[in-house]
Amino acid sequence: MSAGAFHGDARVLENALDRLRQHCADGHISGGALFWSEGRGSAAGGLIESSDQSAWTQQLGLAPWLAFAMDAAIGASAPDEVVRGVET
Repeated sequence: MSAGAFHGDARVLENALDRLRQHCADGHISGGALFWSEGRGSAAGGLIESSDQSAWTQQLGLAPWLAFAMDAAIGASAPDEVVRGVET
């Protein structure tokens, strides 16, 4: 059983944000809803490098609907805005 968001481990969050920062810097983030394919996709997909809802929950300890809400809120924002929006 999970300990809640990020499995109660700040490193899980930091690792996910590091992945997202790198994907943003590399220009791999675009629109979509929990989408990831061939190293490109949505912000939520970039956090886990997957399009799989169960992977979102397994890796981050978050409900899948949050991935879709996050991607809807971010839309097609510029990469620096994506990271800033997710970090706040």
